Amino acid sequence: MFEFNTHNPTIHYIEDSPIYIIDDFYKYPKEVEKEFWRNELNYHKESDPGDNGKLFHDMRHNFYSQELVKVTEYLLDMCGSSYYFSDSNCLSNVFKYEGVDYIDNYWYPHTDTGYTALIYFEGTGTNLYAVPNEIERDNIEKTFEHCNPWRPKNNYELLFTIESKYNRLVLFNGKQFWHGADISHSPTKRFNQALFFSDEPIEYI
Repeated sequence: MFEFNTHNPTIHYIEDSPIYIIDDFYKYPKEVEKEFWRNELNYHKESDPGDNGKLFHDMRHNFYSQELVKVTEYLLDMCGSSYYFSDSNCLSNVFKYEGVDYIDNYWYPHTDTGYTALIYFEGTGTNLYAVPNEIERDNIEKTFEHCNPWRPKNNYELLFTIESKYNRLVLFNGKQFWHGADISHSPTKRFNQALFFSDEPIEYI
């Protein structure tokens, strides 16, 4: 089911860091989608304070399949990292939103543990940012993810937008770049698969 194509990636460099893009990544993307939707979908960090499930819906599938191992090993080799979150962990990002917050704000810029891979199935792409405002960096790192996820655009420098395309895989350094969903219209619905890598052991994403 998770069989994939090993097309040569298109590579963009942002601040000397490679962004790998492979279109038509999965050989059977519809089967991958069906497998995700056969599993339970839960609100992300549902025990944390905030407006998730009220003003927006930020949800995850999280299940295991040994068939994913070859994908994680392939991407691990591509990005040169040492560890992955789990070689068989099938993790999605499902997001629904309707409103006008996106006009003056970006959705939850954040960093990850290392390289991040996304495979897009529906919705918009991903923005990469620089955050020259030190106060903003400090504030967002201390704020629960769903308490104040919309951040003023004037505190961020948009470096690059990775465009979404069905069955497109992107791999970028999520530790080097602040990044977040490209929410530029309403209503918005997104669905992608995510895999996380690191140069140190990963205990929790």
